[in-house]
Amino acid sequence: MRENAIELEWHTPCYRREDDGRLSEGDVMAHRIDVKTERVQVVEGKVDRLSVSVDQRFDVVDAAFVEQRQYTEFAYSRLEAKMDSGFARVNERFERVDGRFERVDERLDRVEGGLERVEGRLGRVEGGLERVDGRLDRVDGRLDRVEGGLERVDGRLERVEGRFDRFERKLDQVIDLCRPRRTRKLRR
Repeated sequence: MRENAIELEWHTPCYRREDDGRLSEGDVMAHRIDVKTERVQVVEGKVDRLSVSVDQRFDVVDAAFVEQRQYTEFAYSRLEAKMDSGFARVNERFERVDGRFERVDERLDRVEGGLERVEGRLGRVEGGLERVDGRLDRVDGRLDRVEGGLERVDGRLERVEGRFDRFERKLDQVIDLCRPRRTRKLRR
């Protein structure tokens, strides 16, 4: 190890002691690097400011989406409440119509029972064709009344259909009224 130390003493350095570590040609290169570094820092500052600006704009857009979502949910909840009450009214009407149909069915059952009785009588009375003809004329009259009743039911059904058409138009109007309108323009 001592031999190495001796060898080092004989060795002369290849640089000057006054040298600051930069080569003389490196001054231009160092200047260029400094200029590039400054430009990179300027660009970096611009990118940072642009990033902050974009973040702020996205915050505004996010707030607008939240506001629009809240308005939409509010509008749909109101529409749903209106539709529920409208459907409840329609259900009541259907129940009334169902009640009418049940009464018509009961009447038809009574008529059918009457017709069955008439048929039974016709089977028992063979010799009284004249009386049977008279009774059949009465049955025809009853059938005419039943047919008239059925025509009235048909008329009622047409009125119900007309009411449903009006209800559908009114429902369309309600939907149009509850449709969200244009939102305010966002302030910058």
